[in-house]
Amino acid sequence: MLTNTCKYAIRALIYIALYGKDKRLNIKDIAKGLDVPEPFLGKIMQILSKHKILASQRGIRGGFVFNKDPHEVTFYEIIKIIDGDDIFHQCILGVRICTMSPEYAENCPFHIKLDPIQEKLLHVFKNNSIGDFADQLSDYKDFVLV
Repeated sequence: MLTNTCKYAIRALIYIALYGKDKRLNIKDIAKGLDVPEPFLGKIMQILSKHKILASQRGIRGGFVFNKDPHEVTFYEIIKIIDGDDIFHQCILGVRICTMSPEYAENCPFHIKLDPIQEKLLHVFKNNSIGDFADQLSDYKDFVLV
């Protein structure tokens, strides 16, 4: 459902919330900690910085840090930035009848069954933050994210 790019973005933000509370974390450490390709993660981090989720600084003491409280950054916000929010509003299977018009979508057997699930997912992603999730994982941070 979520792209790998989006999953990596969320995992990186949780990693920063867990390990970077009082310091900047460099891309090498984050990539190594998550077992994610560094160049790919670097592009993701640039996107998150561009959208003011993270602040970045170059150089020896550089790295990434949250630009705002991680408890204010929802999963939905990250999904919308990275993947867009179509997964919450369109047919998950991309059935052609659903894209033709709303009246046709009402007849799609998948749409009828999946709409309530999409609404629940939207609610969960909008009402849970990176900071909340990191708080819940803090006792298990050494083996949860990889």
